[in-house]
Amino acid sequence: MMGNQPFGRRSAVLAVPLLVVAFGMVAGSCGSSDPTPSAPVTQPSASPTPILTPTPGSTPAACPTLSRWTSGIQNITDAETRPAEKPYVGGHVVVDSTPLFAGRPCNAERDTCGGRKCEDPRGGDWWLLEGDSPSQPRGEGYQFRIGPLVEGPHRWRVCPKPDAMDAEGVPLVVNPSACTEGGFDVVPQPQG
Repeated sequence: MMGNQPFGRRSAVLAVPLLVVAFGMVAGSCGSSDPTPSAPVTQPSASPTPILTPTPGSTPAACPTLSRWTSGIQNITDAETRPAEKPYVGGHVVVDSTPLFAGRPCNAERDTCGGRKCEDPRGGDWWLLEGDSPSQPRGEGYQFRIGPLVEGPHRWRVCPKPDAMDAEGVPLVVNPSACTEGGFDVVPQPQG
């Protein structure tokens, strides 16, 4: 009896796919009339941010002004070369120095000159202004050893060399009052 019904089960089964296809054709034709396919929409993706490394600056062409050649007592030893609190007869005093460029040290320990080696490789000029103890520059001209010490006042002075230059041989601009002085009194070794 199936054949007598206008829309039987078999017709319904075939009609559903036809309706889906027809609907798709109609729905697809309702878009724009531009035949060019549209570009696919892409979602932004997370990508790593490149790490920027700063380009190192070039080394300065010249050093700052050598403003002052500082100096001070580094250590004191007695006649037996043991550390001492005061300069005693027979002992030694070592004075250490650091040139300052525009008021700051600029050496291997503290680079404040942009990588340029500004210290004069010959060190400074030293004088024992007062005192009868032997003395000699040491430490490539950056230290002054005084002793064996004799009793009485002692005074030293350190200045940049008259032809002061940096490690590359470039002349330095030097403050006229760059020299420093210091002093100490040598006393007899206490008996005990």
